[in-house]
Amino acid sequence: MRGGGGAAVRRAGSAVGAGTALLAGGCYVHLALAGRALAPGGLARLSTVWALVFSVGIGLFFPVEQELTRALTARRAGGRGVRPVVRRGIRTAACLALAAVCLAPLALPLLDGRLRMAAVLAGALAGLAVAHTVRGVLAGLGLFPWYAAQLAGDGLLRVALPAALWTAGCRDAAAFGAVLVAAPVLSCVPAALRAAGALRGDAADRAVAAGPAVVADPAGADELRRGFLPLLVSSLLSQALANAPVIGIRLLAPGAAALTAALMGALVLVRAPQFLVTSVQAGLLAALTDRWARGDTRGLLRRLGAAVAAVGAVGLVAAGAVAAAGPWALRVLFAATAAPGRVDLLLLGLGSAAYLTAFVLANGLLAMAGQRAQGAAWAVGAAVLLAGWALPAGLPPVTVVGASYLAGAWSVAVVLAVAAVRTARRRAALITEERDEHERTGHLVDG
Repeated sequence: MRGGGGAAVRRAGSAVGAGTALLAGGCYVHLALAGRALAPGGLARLSTVWALVFSVGIGLFFPVEQELTRALTARRAGGRGVRPVVRRGIRTAACLALAAVCLAPLALPLLDGRLRMAAVLAGALAGLAVAHTVRGVLAGLGLFPWYAAQLAGDGLLRVALPAALWTAGCRDAAAFGAVLVAAPVLSCVPAALRAAGALRGDAADRAVAAGPAVVADPAGADELRRGFLPLLVSSLLSQALANAPVIGIRLLAPGAAALTAALMGALVLVRAPQFLVTSVQAGLLAALTDRWARGDTRGLLRRLGAAVAAVGAVGLVAAGAVAAAGPWALRVLFAATAAPGRVDLLLLGLGSAAYLTAFVLANGLLAMAGQRAQGAAWAVGAAVLLAGWALPAGLPPVTVVGASYLAGAWSVAVVLAVAAVRTARRRAALITEERDEHERTGHLVDG
């Protein structure tokens, strides 16, 4: 990616963009068909599973994808073998998946005690473990067309499977929830085979295997482990914040099944720009990591600033659009019988714009090995969110969760922005000091 980081990011974004668009469309179709097929109670349970999958699940397994992308990119840039990192990533994802599956029954109170929905939740969490691990390997190896193909296959299955259920007259929430298990796993099969082929053909790994000392690579194994726990904590907090409105309304107004389902649809609408962010995330992280490794802190901040400006602007436009057309869109697209008002939708939209801005900034800090700063920022946001849920009881619950989401997300964005600038400036100062010291030493030798 040297010398052409911007072009590489654009190529990666183009490759992944189409797949991301299909995945986004598949998510919309899945929820829309479920909204037409299921009764309010079943739809509320499916919405709760959806929120838990995309908070706990992505919170657990997206860090695996990010760390695989970062570590594999760095090792390839240094001409080192990548298989030790891949093996560590697979083991890490498997352990996290086992823990998530075992803990899934704890969600039974939120699922009205339905064991089948808890089983769907467990399966969907395991499916995300597979998907994010495969995506991390693909991105780290630079196989962005295959990354895009996995996203596209996932999206197409999220259209085809719910459509088949709806056509057959299915009214079972667990059946619609099973799509969250099947789509990511099935779409990973061809991509995983391609990644395995690339790993078998890796020249650096072949050289290591042919060397005189064929031993484990503890540095490679530890490379993924360093900083992973803070990143995992920050990812869990970030995804909990992203999906907090649905969980919050379920806790603050447990009998409002129709409102829970409508709020899930509203979050899908206001987070539409998130798919734009996802389309450039893998390539952006690789480019920022490359700049950091080369000491190009100024270029890193320029690239990060441009991404933040673009995502923030799109998020604000989307917030206004959803506030204006949201009630109508929820009725037409998701068959909602109870929709949040325009002010509440605007709160959700502005919070989503802040969340997406924070998401991009977090990628910048990850490239700078700032996982601990990430964790601190998301912890601040979570604290602000929980404090917001304690607002005066006279406010409608939907307003409480919307305002809390807005305050928490903007708190994270501000803390991350400050941390990113400070970290980059400290690195630039160290590089300048080292260069000056080298020049002084050179003058002394010449003298």
